[in-house]
Amino acid sequence: EGARQALEQVVKASAGSDVLAFVGLPIVLDNQVISAAAAVYDGELLAVVPDEVVMQIEMEIKAFGGIAPPPLPVTKELVAEIINRAYDEN
Repeated sequence: EGARQALEQVVKASAGSDVLAFVGLPIVLDNQVISAAAAVYDGELLAVVPDEVVMQIEMEIKAFGGIAPPPLPVTKELVAEIINRAYDEN
């Protein structure tokens, strides 16, 4: 309950901001508590992603030589594409 309330505060505080933030938190999935990251942008919760997927995304960044690819405009579609790619490779 505390993690959910804290995430709600971060989502509200991000309104009007042009920053994509990832917030780590525990979630319950299939009756198990797992570690996850929530993607938050401009007052919206875009996604909640299990850490396994986050690690896959980090591996993709390392494939670019350890640096992130050039910045792209953050859209819900872009976040969904990144998450889908990570799931497809697992």
